[in-house]
Amino acid sequence: MVDTTFIPKVVISYDNAFSAYPDVDLKFASVDSISHETSIVTYTPNASSEDAANSNPHEQKFLHYDYLVLATGSTYPSPIKPQVVTRTPAAIKTDLANTAEKIRSSSRIMVIGGGLLV
Repeated sequence: MVDTTFIPKVVISYDNAFSAYPDVDLKFASVDSISHETSIVTYTPNASSEDAANSNPHEQKFLHYDYLVLATGSTYPSPIKPQVVTRTPAAIKTDLANTAEKIRSSSRIMVIGGGLLV
């Protein structure tokens, strides 16, 4: 958490990740329901997503699919994961750098559940 040289390796931009695959459509959203029978996903776009910028961010949208890949991600309390609202790469990098500085400037740190020593 204090080695800021590692931050660029952690933050990956999705802007060009699938540029070679024009049929791939990334959605950053909360899934409300999935129908296997009708191949429809009902979702609410994240506030910072392109879908939300083009419509009411609280409006549910429907997505038809042939194949569905759920990449659920993860959530951890700060400082393990940045808690920034706008999840842009720049905002995440800034939040991680701020966390590193807070840890470096701390006079006392307690580690609980450090894991197995091998």
